[in-house]
Order: sequence, then C-alpha cells, then structure tokens
Amino acid sequence: MRDVEAEAEKTLSILGMARRAGVLIIGQDSVKSRLSRRDKLFILFPEDAPYSSEKTFTSLSKKADHAVLNGISTERLSHAIGVNRAVVVALPERSGFVSGIKSSIEGGVVIGQSESI
Repeated sequence: MRDVEAEAEKTLSILGMARRAGVLIIGQDSVKSRLSRRDKLFILFPEDAPYSSEKTFTSLSKKADHAVLNGISTERLSHAIGVNRAVVVALPERSGFVSGIKSSIEGGVVIGQSESI
C-alpha cells in the first residue's frame, strides 16, 4: 500500500530544493512562456487545481509529462515553495529534480508521457 503522505512530503521537499536552486518554474504565465519556447518541462498540478488549468497546459504541450500531486493542495504546495498561490509549477526535463519527483510519486499519478520516456 502506498503512503501518500510520505510521497507528498518527499515531493514537497524536492520542489523546495528546486526552488532554492532556481530551477522551479512557478505560475501559469511563467510555465506558458517556457512552453511557447518549446522547452521540455515536467508540469505539476496540486490535487485541487482547477480542471481548466490542467486542461490548458496539457493541450499546450502534448509531449510534456504532467502529474497531479496526490495529497498536495494548492495551499500546501504554495507554502512549501514560499509563494502566495501556486496552481501550476514545472521543472525542466533535464533537471535532476524530475527523476526524484517521479520516483517519489511512483504509483501512477504521472498522467502524461513525453516521447522520450
């Protein structure tokens, strides 16, 4: 049986480190801008993100991996990365943080796949 709370804590810790390292992309405008430059991103949504936000980003980038973070609310995500309200965050696919997050959410919450995976 999966321990969703432990996975959530590990994911939030990794996202906090990515923020401090300056590689975490935060907010709809920033993520859209990077997608328009055709950057390969791993896009993450808190579990309570509006469906319209998720749909917008998945349609913008059919080849990007994206995941809904089970057990992580918008408020909890925002607090962990030190912002007021984060509905979407992303990491460059080439960053080492992506593999850490994918391993911490092992169990089926990655809902999109890029061609490289």
